[in-house]
Amino acid sequence: TFTDKENEFKQKILETRSKLNYMLNLESESEGYTRSVKSIIDLSRRNAKYTDHVFGTLASLISTDEKYEKAIEIAMGGYIQNIVVDKDAVAKDLVNFLKDGMLGRATFLPIESIRLYKEDIPATLKKETGYIGTAMELVSFDKKFEAVARLALGRTIVVDTIENGIKISKVSKNSAKIVTLAGEVIATTGSITGGQAASKQMTLVGRGRRINEYKERLATLEKEYAKHLDSIKKEQGSYTEIVAKLETVTVQYTEANTAYSVTEERLNQAIK
Repeated sequence: TFTDKENEFKQKILETRSKLNYMLNLESESEGYTRSVKSIIDLSRRNAKYTDHVFGTLASLISTDEKYEKAIEIAMGGYIQNIVVDKDAVAKDLVNFLKDGMLGRATFLPIESIRLYKEDIPATLKKETGYIGTAMELVSFDKKFEAVARLALGRTIVVDTIENGIKISKVSKNSAKIVTLAGEVIATTGSITGGQAASKQMTLVGRGRRINEYKERLATLEKEYAKHLDSIKKEQGSYTEIVAKLETVTVQYTEANTAYSVTEERLNQAIK
C-alpha cells in the first residue's frame, strides 16, 4: 500500500541520515587521531593563517576502493597520521604551537621538501599468483600530493593472501614491502606481521568515501520519496476527479429520472 511504501522510504532516509551524521561527526571531531593531530586540524579550521597551508592528514587525502582500504591503511603505517603542509616554515610554526601548548608530538610532511622517487618494482612480479598491484596504483589523490603519497606507499605491493605474499616476497628477493588484503605485512627485512586486534579499530582511510556514499544514497532516497509522494497526489487527483464525475452523473441521472417520472405520469393521465 501507499502508506507502507511511504513508511519504508521514511525509515531508509532516517537510517541513512543517521549514518551520514555519524561519519560527519567523526570527521569534524577528528576521531581516531592523536591529541596532537586533532589540535593541528582544529587550528587549521579556525585560524585563517593556516587554512590554506594545512591540507590535512595523509589518510584524509588518499582514497581507494573499499576492498583495498584495510591493506592501504596498514601499508601506510605511521604515515597515516602525518600532517601534509605546503612549506617547511608552516611545519616549524605548528611544531612550536604543539610545544607551547604541551599538546604532544606530530609529524609534518612539507610538500616543498618531499622528493618524488621511482618505485622500481620489477614488472615481472605482476605475473605472480595473488599479485593485485602496487599500493600507488590502487589509490587516488590530488596530483600535488603524489610525492607524500609515494613516501608512505612507495615500493609496496598488495596481494590477496599471506601464502602468495610470502612466495612473491621470495621471488622479489624482499625488494618490496608486501601487504595482504587482510592486513598482514611482509617487510623487506623478511619479518611477517599479522593477527587481529581485540576490538574493531576505527579506519581512517576511506572515511571521505563513506561520507560521499551516504550523501549520494540520501539524495537518491529523497528524490525517490518525492516521486512517490507525487504519484500519490496524482492518484488522489484522479480519484477526486472520478468522484466529481460520478457526482455529476448521479445528479444528471436523478434529474433524468425525475423528468421521466413526470413524463410517465402525464402520459398515464392522458391515456385515462
